[in-house]
Amino acid sequence: MGLNRHLLLLFALLAGTVWFAVQIVQGAEALVDLWLRLQLLPSWLRITLISVAAALFGLLLAGGFLFYRRLNKPVVPARKAPPLTEEALTARLETIGQQNIDTRAAREELAELMRRRATGEIHIALLGAVNSGKSTLVKALVPEARVEISPVGGTTRAITRHVWTTPAGDRLLIADLPGLDDPASEELSRLAREEAQRAHLVISLCTGDLTRSEYRELDYLSTLNKPVVVAMNKADHYSEGETASLLAQLEKRLDALSGREKMSLVAIRSGGSREVFRLLPNGEEQREIRLLPPAVTPLARAMLAALDRHGEVLESLRDSAIFALSAQKLDQALREARRQRADAAIDSHARRAVVGALAAVSPGMDLLFQGILGLSLVKELSAIYEVSVSTREVEQLLKKTDLRLHRSLPLFLAIVGNLLKAFPGLGTVGGGLLHAVAYGMLFDSLGHAVARSLEEQGVLLSEPAIRLFEENLSLDLEERGKRFARLALDSLGQKGSKA
Repeated sequence: MGLNRHLLLLFALLAGTVWFAVQIVQGAEALVDLWLRLQLLPSWLRITLISVAAALFGLLLAGGFLFYRRLNKPVVPARKAPPLTEEALTARLETIGQQNIDTRAAREELAELMRRRATGEIHIALLGAVNSGKSTLVKALVPEARVEISPVGGTTRAITRHVWTTPAGDRLLIADLPGLDDPASEELSRLAREEAQRAHLVISLCTGDLTRSEYRELDYLSTLNKPVVVAMNKADHYSEGETASLLAQLEKRLDALSGREKMSLVAIRSGGSREVFRLLPNGEEQREIRLLPPAVTPLARAMLAALDRHGEVLESLRDSAIFALSAQKLDQALREARRQRADAAIDSHARRAVVGALAAVSPGMDLLFQGILGLSLVKELSAIYEVSVSTREVEQLLKKTDLRLHRSLPLFLAIVGNLLKAFPGLGTVGGGLLHAVAYGMLFDSLGHAVARSLEEQGVLLSEPAIRLFEENLSLDLEERGKRFARLALDSLGQKGSKA
């Protein structure tokens, strides 16, 4: 059997060699034949053909070289934003605070940082999913620890701190955090994530492979260069081979994280029990549950090694992470303030659109997006989101929106008309009221589309804004129709009373 396989391979090699030799001979014959034919042509034509062939060959070589260069072009890493400093963050807080925006949450983070600096304590956060064994691990890791209430405002019911004084005299505070993705409270999960960001060191507890939430949190912590020890708990549930395989798989996933910081990985047992059967003197078997002693020494060693390895930069890494957390809360406050201002501007323009439509003699949809009101709305929203736009850019957006609207305008007016029929007393009102309600809803849809586009993109992009506008047209039609119908009726009532 083996001899036949070798003979087949030898035959295939000989056949390939013969085929290649034949191709070379035939190619040489073709070149000689071509050269002889060229000799029969006039000199000017022969030179022209050779020049064209050489030029094409040169272009082919150049294209191949450029393609090769592009494939092998070194990847240039994206420029990272400079690290956030305390001075820059404080200056930004002052600037945003002058705009009557609530910055208390961001300032509280800096105040908490000042308090922790003054105590000189090392904070360790125990992060993990619900029922991963965090509380059991604390008891196993620091059996002599006493409980201390968290000093962070609003978290006393959610975070328990255990004080541990090491033989070297260092005072460690191990925070037992709420579980990630707690179905009972998203607020508790948020508190856990934030406290992990404030800590000097994070212990991430998992059971087996990482869940999506656990991996996402580790990925973010790695971008902060946060020292992290990943502890795979309940190692007694697996054989030695299974434990080694799980650790190898976890190591690969940790190596793929976004940040530069290398995370430590250990396997532990925080506690547990085992079922055993004891043979009694009378020959009967008695079932017993025996508690297993914890095996957390590898974790304790990894913790102390991580603290020692980062000793010189431990404080600066913690400070940078808290600066980032404060900046996140500041950005959130800014987003909420901008949304409130944007909603007020949209509501104001939508109301003016309704009143203007009722006053118009012959309302026409073209005037809606080409008029001063549409220009004013987009300009005001751009100012709220601090995006510089020209009048021409706004006019082009409104024109494109108007063209898209014409395709769906009859259907939209029909839907609005049906909504008005369901509203007591509006079914018999003329077309002026129909257009007024439609104007209000269109301005409302356009405003929220532009605001969302500006918030997400940071620039005024026509196509994304138009797509959002078309999506918004069909959202909450009944509720929005009733709201603008009431507004239109109120406006008509005011007109009647003035008359």
